[in-house]
Amino acid sequence: MFKLNPVAGLGARLFPKYTGHQNSIVKRIVWPSTPRNVLIVKKPWHDKVLNATITFIKHIHKNYPSVNVIVVPEVAEELNSLNQTTLRTKYPSLVPSTLSGNASPSANEPIPIHTGPISEIVSKTDLIVSLGGDGTILRGVSLFSNTIAPPILSFALGTLGFLLPFDFRNHEMAFAELYNSKSIMLRRERIECHIVKAHADSMELNKQRQLLNDSLIDSNSNDSLSTTEQVERLKRLSAEMDAPFDRVSITSEIKDQIKNLKIHAMNDIVLHRGSLPGLLNLDVYINGNFLTRTTADGLIFATPTGSTAYSLSAGGSIVHPTVKCILLTPICPRSLSFRPLILPLNSHILIKVIGKDSIQCDYSKFNAKMSIDGIPQLRLIPGDEIHIISESRSRIDPPGIDMDHKTGVWCVVQSKGDWVNGINSMLGFNLGFKSNSNSNTSTNTNTNT
Repeated sequence: MFKLNPVAGLGARLFPKYTGHQNSIVKRIVWPSTPRNVLIVKKPWHDKVLNATITFIKHIHKNYPSVNVIVVPEVAEELNSLNQTTLRTKYPSLVPSTLSGNASPSANEPIPIHTGPISEIVSKTDLIVSLGGDGTILRGVSLFSNTIAPPILSFALGTLGFLLPFDFRNHEMAFAELYNSKSIMLRRERIECHIVKAHADSMELNKQRQLLNDSLIDSNSNDSLSTTEQVERLKRLSAEMDAPFDRVSITSEIKDQIKNLKIHAMNDIVLHRGSLPGLLNLDVYINGNFLTRTTADGLIFATPTGSTAYSLSAGGSIVHPTVKCILLTPICPRSLSFRPLILPLNSHILIKVIGKDSIQCDYSKFNAKMSIDGIPQLRLIPGDEIHIISESRSRIDPPGIDMDHKTGVWCVVQSKGDWVNGINSMLGFNLGFKSNSNSNTSTNTNTNT
């Protein structure tokens, strides 16, 4: 049903601009020319999402013949695993009828899709289409850490859908508007995490790199795939579908991931103690000024988008995505006076990992762990520093020129009211313990008074 092609053969990505009144919370997307390369990210190995993915690819292939569909290697493998028997049994509506004499000869031709190493996918993608939940969006955007993120069109097909404004039943209309520069966009800020190792060439750090190497190879996560798994899938797909991926190198891919010490987050950066029974000791500085030394399970640094995720569960505030700020939320601090903070977007936050003088540090059992948008990162030892700034602050705007279109994540929305509707429908904002009918009556009474 599908024919796999190397993504390297596609044209370079397009960079749209976003126009509108400077005080408006939404902008309109403007493409320099119609987009050509669409990356589809999906919730893995889920029948409903797979059905939607095939439907969407067929729609693009039929109605937008100049548009190329890109998928990451694990999605390519999932699509390749489908045979005619499986399609006819589980997705009969997606199989073209060959029994009818009126069937088009092209109906049975395989649909071309493209894949390859993540670095090549990033350099070709004009826009992202997300099919799944909020986690699917985060995984898709995480591919574009340290580079400009493409605009993203998301459909609610997962467990959580706070970031997902569109029902998949409206996919044809939603994609047509985005393709024709008619969609309205909401910009969501990203934050940067810079990791400074205390002993860059120490034996302990080399040992840590080896452990990271091993964790990449032995990763058992169902939601995210290690670099080695990505490479192995490319090799299998190359053999099975006659797609040349000769330049793939496991060693170079892992090496690039290990030495990458600047990472972007759309949701949050979390420092935590993992499975260790003891608490973390962390020094926190704001713009060079010492704030506190905390003993806690960890710290959360969230964007306004991430304010409705882990930070909210830990007692942080709910913040509108257009508010320019960084949230600092402690996780179970020993001191009850350490409360959540909302800091200006131009803040420079420094965290130092502090060891315990009375305890010999065992570098095989790291003192602190870090995850960014739910993805585990390089583990931390005493003396390491983590610098957190906004992506906007890292770019200096020339006078009179707005560089917002080069930072953050631009998401397609239905209206200016999507966020308000979301906290009401998804989070049940300010719902009481009464029945729905009584709650509605109470709400109306309060409104009238």
